Amino acid sequence: GKERGPLPSSMVKQIAGRAGRRGSDFPEGLVTTLMQSDHSQLRQNLAEPLPPITAAGLFPTFEQIELFAGSLPDLPFHRLITRFAEESRLDGIYFFCRHEPLVQLAKQLERIEGLSLRDRYNLIVAPVNTRDPLIMREFIRYAETFAAGKPVAPALDVDATTAPSSERELARLESMHQLMSLYLWLSYRFDEGAFPKREEASNFANSIIALVEKGLSHISNRRRRRKLFPPRIPAPARQQSTRKSRMFYARGREVVA
Repeated sequence: GKERGPLPSSMVKQIAGRAGRRGSDFPEGLVTTLMQSDHSQLRQNLAEPLPPITAAGLFPTFEQIELFAGSLPDLPFHRLITRFAEESRLDGIYFFCRHEPLVQLAKQLERIEGLSLRDRYNLIVAPVNTRDPLIMREFIRYAETFAAGKPVAPALDVDATTAPSSERELARLESMHQLMSLYLWLSYRFDEGAFPKREEASNFANSIIALVEKGLSHISNRRRRRKLFPPRIPAPARQQSTRKSRMFYARGREVVA
């Protein structure tokens, strides 16, 4: 994100609609907020009717990009996308979709030889989290392996048997799940032999989901226990802390005086 601000009702409903996962232990989801004071705002957002759609984003299909590239055959692919956006003219309620992340991906692919124009297009429109270094690294590996004419295998270098015990481990599992989703997406866009481990990636993604659910439960319970039973400070530490507080308080009085 680029800025902070209140979420509109439409976005709140979109986020809430992701609660629950079909086929899991939680087919029906619950929606909450981090702060209890925001519950009333959440209820208000969910109760509001959806506003009418006043604008719609468009992005060129591959056929349109291919036709445009015919008139600019020497233009690099990332410049081709930017040029298309610059020369597009949309009327009424339509606007050109945000394309900066796609241009970033196209730049990363520029040095890889052996990719056709269609290959590059399919790769940049894939669901890639460009802010995650792990995903970007694996995305480039996928592209390089595919360009070399070799079957692409998913990265399965994470322990899928132990639930995460920290937020850092949880974040890594979330990255791995995004990687599996990316692999599955690509397996349906390219020939079957290019990304042949679809079933293996799907099973691994399901295993990650189960671990994430266990990890969230474990981390939440640990935080709840800390809140109910805060760690006791040893007596010497308490005395030292009190002594420092009195010292600062005394100094403060001397300054004021």
